[in-house]
Amino acid sequence: MRTSFLTFGFLLSDFAAAAQSTLGVGDPLGMADLLRVTLSLGVVLGAIVLTTWFMRRFARLGGTMGGALRVLGGVSLGARERIVLVQVGDQQLLLGVAPGRIQTLHVLERPLSVPSPPADFASALRALMREKGS
Repeated sequence: MRTSFLTFGFLLSDFAAAAQSTLGVGDPLGMADLLRVTLSLGVVLGAIVLTTWFMRRFARLGGTMGGALRVLGGVSLGARERIVLVQVGDQQLLLGVAPGRIQTLHVLERPLSVPSPPADFASALRALMREKGS
């Protein structure tokens, strides 16, 4: 049995050598092959970067309700449970959020006044630094 495996291995290696010489396959790690692999990898990475740039650039074009739905705040009650204040148009809802379930806890008759968040991170950081410095 062992000799049959050895014979099969020798036959397989002879077959691979014959196929390589017949097909004209040269050194598998030649400079041309390395250049082709490097350029292909560059094209794939470039496509990923370009796709990411397009997604960030044009993500704001669709899929929003024109600011009609906003999360105003939330409080964590446990590892996976939260209470969230959501504004839908002029109405504010207090929602309980748990894995697999969202439940309306209360509909506020008078909307709470919630300060609007700063437009960008830089202005929020400046306001925080001014507040801590005073």
